[in-house]
Amino acid sequence: MRFWGCLMKFRKFALCCILLPQVAEASNFKDWRKVGDWEITRDTEAQACQLSTMYEGDGNTIVMVTYTPSTDTANLGIGNKGWSSLKEGDDPKVSIDFGVSGQWSDISTKSFVTEDYQWLTMNFDGADFMKDFAGASLLHITRGDVVVDKLAMNGSRAAVMAAIECANGINKGIARDPFK
Repeated sequence: MRFWGCLMKFRKFALCCILLPQVAEASNFKDWRKVGDWEITRDTEAQACQLSTMYEGDGNTIVMVTYTPSTDTANLGIGNKGWSSLKEGDDPKVSIDFGVSGQWSDISTKSFVTEDYQWLTMNFDGADFMKDFAGASLLHITRGDVVVDKLAMNGSRAAVMAAIECANGINKGIARDPFK
């Protein structure tokens, strides 16, 4: 249950403070589909879909991507319980290696703290990032020579495809299940 509470706090923060300040009150992400270990949620008001998963191990890392095709933006959030030295307002630069699908260097981040997690968030051009994320074999995050986290990206292609389908449905106004 803590995982979902933390996700909801992050979703509200991402939507309110980073992605769509003009709709700060519209944090309406609803379950849409589960794809492997990934949860796909959507907010029709903000025209955004999210994919998220949690990794067991040191700090129970959470990876979350919010994709907003109407503005061609993607936001990557990485949360970890063990990053106690990361304080709100610490905005370190990091690099990301997706294995075979691409590398992003010297990325500006925003950090914040929830009850149980410390978070880094990063903004990207949506289509390019989603393509690289879909093809990722791993998510290797570094800060200089320091490894921040290294995660297997099992199922990321299917999760990205579902998030794009989710977003396309929002843009067309077509309900996934209109009788639900």
